[in-house]
Amino acid sequence: IITGYLLLFFFFNECVQYLRKKETKNLFSLLKINFAFLVSILLLSAFIFVLLFQLAPYGGRTQGIPLELANFNPLSPKCFISLMLPFAIVKEPGFFGNDISMANTYMGLTVLVLVVASLFRKKTAEEKIFLVFGFIALLASLGEYTPVREILYRYFPMFNLFRFPSIISYFALLAFIPIAAKLLQLFWQNA
Repeated sequence: IITGYLLLFFFFNECVQYLRKKETKNLFSLLKINFAFLVSILLLSAFIFVLLFQLAPYGGRTQGIPLELANFNPLSPKCFISLMLPFAIVKEPGFFGNDISMANTYMGLTVLVLVVASLFRKKTAEEKIFLVFGFIALLASLGEYTPVREILYRYFPMFNLFRFPSIISYFALLAFIPIAAKLLQLFWQNA
């Protein structure tokens, strides 16, 4: 679900870029390819959709879960110490207020430094999408500590279907890796 939203943002960005440049042929080609991709995904997923439709009366998960369950086991702000010290969460797991398997936000010191450094340079539209998406995912992973998870739960389709907001932090880390990679590439090109 979360990856689908990221891909949707990139799709809209490409459409806007083609519209700005008045490249209607490329826009039509992009729409045609993505439509074919969507149809093929729906056909390949038909079995799952039929199964979910048949099992819907036996479980309430298809209608969503209550917000209290959706906010269960968030990433606590104390867990951000693991950005620098990954094994800090192992010493006193109860101190962090969530499951030990979901408390680590370590992405590597090099990636962390490069992400922070990338905040101070001009970025492409794709890099901005990754950066904004990463920060929103990081804020959403904090669950009840910020209003972001509740906003996503209430106003974005399918965000009411899963628990454990701390898992969303993994998508933040995955969004920050291309930002760091781009800055590292620019560093090696200019070195």
